[in-house]
Amino acid sequence: MQKKERGVIEKRYNLSARIEAEELSLDTASFVCTSTQQEVDEQYALYDFYDPDRMSVIPPGVDVSRFAPPGEGEVSDAIQQKIDRFLDDPSKPIILAIARADEKKNLSTLIKAYGASQQLQDKANLVIFAGNRDRISELNPGARKVWTELLQLIDDFDLYGKISIPKHHEPDEIPEVYRYAASKRGLFVNPAFIEPFGLTLIEAAASGLPMLATNDGGPRDIISNCQNGMLIDPESVIGLTNALEQGFANEDQWSEWVSNGLEGIDQHYTWEKHVETYLNRAADLISEITQPQLITNKRRSSLPLKTRMIFTGLEDRLQPEDQESISQLREIVECGQPQLGLGIVTGRSLDMVRDLIEELNFPAPDVVVTDLGGGIYYGSREIPDLAWESHLRHMWEPGNICALLEEIPGVTLQEEPGRQQQFKISYDYEKGVAPPRREIQRHLRENSVSAKVILSEGKFLDVIPLRSGKGNAIRYLTMRWGIPADRVLVHARRGSDYEALSGQFLAVLSADHSLELRKSVSLPRVFLSERPNYGGLLEGIFSYGFDDRIMVPDAADDLEQHDVSEPEAVLSPDMVAHLNEGE
Repeated sequence: MQKKERGVIEKRYNLSARIEAEELSLDTASFVCTSTQQEVDEQYALYDFYDPDRMSVIPPGVDVSRFAPPGEGEVSDAIQQKIDRFLDDPSKPIILAIARADEKKNLSTLIKAYGASQQLQDKANLVIFAGNRDRISELNPGARKVWTELLQLIDDFDLYGKISIPKHHEPDEIPEVYRYAASKRGLFVNPAFIEPFGLTLIEAAASGLPMLATNDGGPRDIISNCQNGMLIDPESVIGLTNALEQGFANEDQWSEWVSNGLEGIDQHYTWEKHVETYLNRAADLISEITQPQLITNKRRSSLPLKTRMIFTGLEDRLQPEDQESISQLREIVECGQPQLGLGIVTGRSLDMVRDLIEELNFPAPDVVVTDLGGGIYYGSREIPDLAWESHLRHMWEPGNICALLEEIPGVTLQEEPGRQQQFKISYDYEKGVAPPRREIQRHLRENSVSAKVILSEGKFLDVIPLRSGKGNAIRYLTMRWGIPADRVLVHARRGSDYEALSGQFLAVLSADHSLELRKSVSLPRVFLSERPNYGGLLEGIFSYGFDDRIMVPDAADDLEQHDVSEPEAVLSPDMVAHLNEGE
């Protein structure tokens, strides 16, 4: 592919961002659930952070309540008539295929395999349900091409009276079609070139119908789990002919396949079994999860009693009108809703936060998130959240990060006192000399280093733990203290705020937001204010009704939707005990 073509594809689909997000997800996940082994081998294995030990194939759950073998479900006269009217001898076994008229479904190979064997034609009828049609000339080009080829093959092999191709069927009739084929001691065939899963195979097996299926994707796992048929090469006409002849050659084998299929579906593919398997696999992770360390030394924050929160940053470059906005914010926080809490989320250190709060006469926060998520501190006593610190240490390798970034041009480690923190490594970034942020992120990933690379204002580059970030810290706080997402307002100005905007929180974007946030305007629940800085925050507070009755929008440009009533503060027994021990 030419460089120009790659550029067009990148601009249209933004693949590099998608791949980076998928790599991040793989690196973060302790357990990756997939539907098939092929998904593991041919998709996840291509990623840098692929780890086979974290992959687990869990068959999807399927609602098979509508499907039952003959004797446990009826077959209407209408279904029999719909199929039998094409056939000279309807008493023969049935070779059944159900698929849309698509070249990838490879129905032509099935007709060729059947037409090539007089033995098969004498033994069984061929029945194909390939969607609904009135006039072939009115179908879309792809379906029209498929049907034209199928009818040509039927004529070439002179299969009239041996093949049934109904023009119409309803979805509710499909279970009866499977049952009818099973009652005739037939076989279900899926000859598709590509089959990611194979829902029809599950339906057929639950209906007591053995199968031949393509040796691709889901069918491999289904037949391995159910032992109710054979895999075929979808490109081999002779191979499919031989498999069909073998499938009808041994009646005992046919009966064993039926029994195995019914048992296999019950053991692997019901929703109940899917959930049971998932929970059993996930249970092994519970012991590895760090339990929250509650504050028990009588020094506590009022945060557990808050039912709505405002999160904002701290700015040291203020306009005269910002002081008035800060005063209004203080009045809202200190004199307004008693259940309204204030959180500061910043890239600055805790010492710098203290100094700025005093300098700006900023309202006292209930919680402070420092260093782009590197630290969480509660109340006036600045009690650290030890569970969060333990959470961030996972796979954090600052030494390796510094060594890898030292060799990158245009990226210089900041040497000013207080710039480097336990969970944040800060650099000066020289645009035009240094590579793009994504290339730096990729460089770390390709060297098996798990971390996030954040670029702010086009000149500051920070590397933080994979589990850190402003958005992750806010999510952690709201989940830990039971504050609903639609009762959280995030004020954003800097590129490092983007992660917090892409969740379910309410958000306000100040008019003076950085270029890194320009794409955030179209995100759901993001309100673009007309005022800069803290004036923008106030505009967002009033627009959402956050100082009174919160109005949650259904869309980014609609703030007059449904009202959210004030919830009760929800505390766990441990939290209640902690509060009872407090001052």
